[in-house]
Formats: sequence, C-alpha cells, structure tokens
Amino acid sequence: MDFDAKQFLASRFEARTESVPVPALREWFSGLAEDEVPAFTVRGLTGAELARAEEAATKGRAATTAILDTLRKAQRLEGIDELERALGVDEKVPVQYALKMEHVVTGTVSPPLTLQLAVKLSIVAPVELLMLHLKITELTGKGQVALKKPEASGTDPTSEEHF
Repeated sequence: MDFDAKQFLASRFEARTESVPVPALREWFSGLAEDEVPAFTVRGLTGAELARAEEAATKGRAATTAILDTLRKAQRLEGIDELERALGVDEKVPVQYALKMEHVVTGTVSPPLTLQLAVKLSIVAPVELLMLHLKITELTGKGQVALKKPEASGTDPTSEEHF
C-alpha cells in the first residue's frame, strides 16, 4: 500500500461542519419558523487551533491566578469576585473546562460564540454546551474533507454557461 504524498500535498481541504440542534435555547433565537429547530453550526478544529486552545486555557488560568494573587497580597480584595466573573475564568476553574470553552468558541461557526457567551452557556445550559463540544471533537477526529476536483464534462462550455 502506497501513500500518494504528492497528490495529498496538492489537494485542498475544508473543515467538516455539522448542525447541532439546541431546542432548549429556542427563545433566544429570532426569526425561526414555527417548525424550525434552533441550532448552532460547528466545525472541526485544526492541529494549530487545538494547540492554541490548550495554550490559552493554561495561560488564561495562570494569568488569572497571578492577577488575583497580586491583588490579594496588596490587600485589594474589593472587586475580586467581579473581576473573576468579567474574565470568565477564575482560579477555581479546571484547565479542562477552560479548554472546552476555547474549543467551543473556536469551533462554533454560526451563530458565533465569544468566550463570555460560552461561559454563560455553560452555566445556564451545560448540556447544550457539552453537545457542541462533543460534536466539535467528533468532527476534529474525522479530519478535514478533501475538496473534489470538478470532473471534465467533455464538452466545451457555451457562452451562456459562463453567466
């Protein structure tokens, strides 16, 4: 069995995407038809995005801990709780939780999610957030899809086909 490295390198790929229904969040989706189910569209992540998410989760926790420790040492305790909430992360947040937040923020295509929205979603609708994360993880594991080259039709295109 041979691997065609030349063809692989010359191929173009795109991320796999899929719709994840979130009926529990219906009241926050506008413009839906009565029979339409609200959904987020998510995609698989690249290797670089996985690494950036891990780095952000680890650095975010370290930075937050350093900021909070500095404030505590300076006896500036007023507002620490608000700061933790504003950052969306506090020193008690497990790195794996922060990592999931980064995956969901990066892998959600439509409607887009900010970190603040993802954190709020994890609080009020944790199952929906988990569904998004699991689908992003599944799509990432499947890898990207190779774009197919258009097959030649064997006929010359007419001028009408160009418009």
